[in-house]
Amino acid sequence: MEQYVDVEGLSIELPSRWSDSIKVDKNIARQLLCPPRKARLVNENQSVWAVAEDQRWPVIKGPAPEYVHLVRKKERFAWGGPAAAHAPAEVRASLEGAFRLPGLDAQSPRGLRAPQTGALLAVFAHWTTGSQHPATVVMPTGTGKTDTMVAIYAAARPERLLVLVPSDVLRGQTAGKFEALGILPELGIVTGPFERPVVGRVEHHFESGDSARSFAQACNVVVTTPAALAGFSEDVRTVFLAEFSHLFIDEAHHVAARTWSEIRDAFDGRPVVQFTATPFRTDGRPLGGRVVYAFPLREAQAQGYFAGIDYISVLSFDDPDRDIAERALSCLRTDLDNGRDHLLMARTSSINRANELLNLYEGLAPDLNPMVIHSKLSGRKAKAALDALDQRHSHVIICVGMLGEGFDLPQLKVAALHDTHKSLGITLQFIGRFARVSSTTVGNATVVASRSDAPFDEQLRQLYAEDADWNLIVRDLSQQAVGEQEDVSDFEAAFGSGPEEVSIKSVLPKMSAVVYRTGCHDWTPTKVYQVFPEENLLTYPIAVNRRDRVLWFVTQEQAPVQWGQLPAVEEVVHHLYVMSWDEAHGLLYINSTNNDSLHEDLATAVCGQTADRITGKRVYRVMGGIDRLVPTNVGVLDVRNRNRRFSMHVGADVAEGFADAEKHTKAQTNIFATGFAAGVRTSVGASLKGRIWSRRTAESLKHWVDWCNEMGLKLLDDSINIAHVMDNFIQPEDLEDWPELTVLAVEWPLALLARNEDSVQLSYGGVSYSFLEAELEVTPHVPDEAVHFVIRTPAWQVPYAIFIEDGLMRVRAAGDGEVMISTSRRDLSATEFFARRDNVLQVLFENDTLVCAPARLLHPVRDIPPFDSARLQVPDWTGIDITKESQGRTRDADSIQARMIQVVLARGPWDVVVDDDGSGEIADIVALRETERELHILLVHCKYSSEPQAGARVEDLYEVCGQANKSAAYRRDITAMLNTLINRARNRQRKYGHSGIEAGTSERLVRLRDTARTRKPHLTIAIAQPGLSQTRARRKQMELLASTEVYLREIANAGLEVYCNA
Repeated sequence: MEQYVDVEGLSIELPSRWSDSIKVDKNIARQLLCPPRKARLVNENQSVWAVAEDQRWPVIKGPAPEYVHLVRKKERFAWGGPAAAHAPAEVRASLEGAFRLPGLDAQSPRGLRAPQTGALLAVFAHWTTGSQHPATVVMPTGTGKTDTMVAIYAAARPERLLVLVPSDVLRGQTAGKFEALGILPELGIVTGPFERPVVGRVEHHFESGDSARSFAQACNVVVTTPAALAGFSEDVRTVFLAEFSHLFIDEAHHVAARTWSEIRDAFDGRPVVQFTATPFRTDGRPLGGRVVYAFPLREAQAQGYFAGIDYISVLSFDDPDRDIAERALSCLRTDLDNGRDHLLMARTSSINRANELLNLYEGLAPDLNPMVIHSKLSGRKAKAALDALDQRHSHVIICVGMLGEGFDLPQLKVAALHDTHKSLGITLQFIGRFARVSSTTVGNATVVASRSDAPFDEQLRQLYAEDADWNLIVRDLSQQAVGEQEDVSDFEAAFGSGPEEVSIKSVLPKMSAVVYRTGCHDWTPTKVYQVFPEENLLTYPIAVNRRDRVLWFVTQEQAPVQWGQLPAVEEVVHHLYVMSWDEAHGLLYINSTNNDSLHEDLATAVCGQTADRITGKRVYRVMGGIDRLVPTNVGVLDVRNRNRRFSMHVGADVAEGFADAEKHTKAQTNIFATGFAAGVRTSVGASLKGRIWSRRTAESLKHWVDWCNEMGLKLLDDSINIAHVMDNFIQPEDLEDWPELTVLAVEWPLALLARNEDSVQLSYGGVSYSFLEAELEVTPHVPDEAVHFVIRTPAWQVPYAIFIEDGLMRVRAAGDGEVMISTSRRDLSATEFFARRDNVLQVLFENDTLVCAPARLLHPVRDIPPFDSARLQVPDWTGIDITKESQGRTRDADSIQARMIQVVLARGPWDVVVDDDGSGEIADIVALRETERELHILLVHCKYSSEPQAGARVEDLYEVCGQANKSAAYRRDITAMLNTLINRARNRQRKYGHSGIEAGTSERLVRLRDTARTRKPHLTIAIAQPGLSQTRARRKQMELLASTEVYLREIANAGLEVYCNA
């Protein structure tokens, strides 16, 4: 066997030395036996050795011997010889004593970063308590989350670790980190002779439990995704998961999803650590576990893990995509000219938009070779695009959303947001990706976004304001969001270890309680055992949070079966009990799934004889502050009639319940109702016995406590007048036919009004319009067997009719063809669309009457005095054709609208006045004025006269009153209304070359939208009908105006002004 000689001192590069792969059912595991490193060649006893640090290998030319060696080929060296992976137990043994933690000082140049050290120590501290709760670690993007996982693994040396990640890309990246032990050897954190872990990557299902077990047992660490585990049979997955001692979850904000939570729940009783940069979800569902460590974003900025962020807002009504692209490309070219290795990512929300933007960027910057990537691209094309970016053949990438969780390219430093993210969590992930620091990048990140589109998340509005300082706002928003999760985590942690039988994260009580007033100085939760001894408890001891004065437990008892009279047959029944004592207000709340009792024994046990249940009509105070209460369930007690002592009234039958209660021998025992609180739909129920409830289920135990405290303040509020609450109930009536009343308007579904998106399209005859440019117009106003209306756009109108059949409102086409309504999810005909439960139309009638789903009439029973004719305002109509309503694009000065614009301007000053006339209008004229605390809004609805002379024609008022009533819906979300106004102005600018702004500027309009949330809205709705004569007006007209005024006041807290003729 030939040896090399005369090579003393020659330096060589040793390649990575990998073990032979372990393959089971297409899943692969391997071990890094030797990382790439420099070595020098030495001669010893006529042999050549490669020496690196404290290791050495013989360099041999020829057949491979039985030991590890290097084979030299044309001056290049490659490993040869056997390469079996070590046994997992050998790896664990080699790591014993190898882990050290230098650089605990945050300023130390060696060692882990401060957040990595803090997270590692916090997890170990959590484990020392014996807690079985998952530990949640919050680390902002860019602070080294994956290396923290590796450090915890190396320090803990778990028997076998499963790492759960959300994507294939992250599976590869994370497995690579564990294979090399990350940065730990380089930093001297793992030292001495040690072996790196055998790491498996699970991408495919196993054929049997034996193959799953054998693969797991060959590994120290396995990295996989929930999607991969979902392909396992249930038996095989159970066997596979049982082989692991520890679970790490990356991007743990996903864990509330069922596919993730099922895996975590399988590790109950075993250590689980959840890692995330954003411990909150858009849907509000908690992650569970305890936040053991949260590194603040402000510290990440202060310690240099985040680059500075320059935010550039773009306001454009003409072509916002082009303006955003031009500004972003300008920033990129400046960075490149300054020698910065920066790349640009253009973010949009759909594949179609991405392809449109590719054409735009190719036209603006062909030299930067823009590329596009999205989920529909083949793997080959997607890889080619990313390779072009990585090799700098391209400097611009256009993508849908982000480039996938875990995508790591710190050189992405310019972001063009053509469509902004809609949630705080994703936005913070996105910002972290652009702001992360690497050794090869210098300079701030730049974000370019449009201000004309308002984000839905209130917190994001701060980010996209005109002069926002992202460096401050991002820090504050992150801290606020993390703080909310820490509050829940701290609350749950205050219960201590808790019972093993039931996890606190599984306790989700209904929003209900029985409330007691207490006079004790302290409560004694342990006296629960006087009512429920240990043998009656599933959870022993009871879980007590002494800091927040909350306890919970689960009972178990034998009970007769409900499906027969079988004394010898019983079933085990479990009930949840939750109790919260509000010391400050002296209130005790008790919640239980056992509704057979009001739990006086529990109240007396923990709070003494002073506990006094709140009963009687006082309980109905919880309905105070809720507008337009509609009862859905009413219980009535007859104190004399034994044959009909109690009756329950549901749906339209509740009217009888209220009527019965007005009789001297009957009383309401319980009421459940829906209504609006601060413009948000809500529900609440109350019984005379003292129970209060809502339809909601608590998101966590803490949310139930917060709800109880909110209800308790109402129960103690002596200013709430019970009689007034009862008088405000609207008693519904189910219809079989339309009422003999005049139809004022047909309203779009509230769910559709709330969207205000251009993405909702209406098409007919091949011509499409945005929902913002469509309206529903009643014709005629007197219904026959149906209510008739048309869907109208600038180019077409299509007739429809609403029938009442079998107690339901059903929409049918009344002409040839159908309007197609397209949303982001599906395309439906109008009849199909309006047949869906959330899309049922509402019909507004005269006399303050409304018909809503399913076909239920709501009419407040009260006398409304006619509108005072002295309040009718008469402007100068000289030179105005009172049969011409709109000024149109030609600005006809003899139109009603033109004159009313003059009237409105004379009432100024206004910040902005907009001509919004057209299909889908908010109003013909919208005027806005901002003060320090208020936003004054004037909506003017104009209507032409049916005849050249003014008179007493009530028909001239029906449509304009209906328009006024419909516009009241905008009061529920003023910002959404202003966003609609902006979008419509922008569309007019694009189509006709003018935005319709009569006073002020588009910039000022957007600023008003941005600050609307901080201003109290003051809404006035005006009707302009010169066909109405002040001197000849009849009672019927004044009654119609009066009912319109009352409706506007109650629904929108809006005033009504009426402009007419002399």
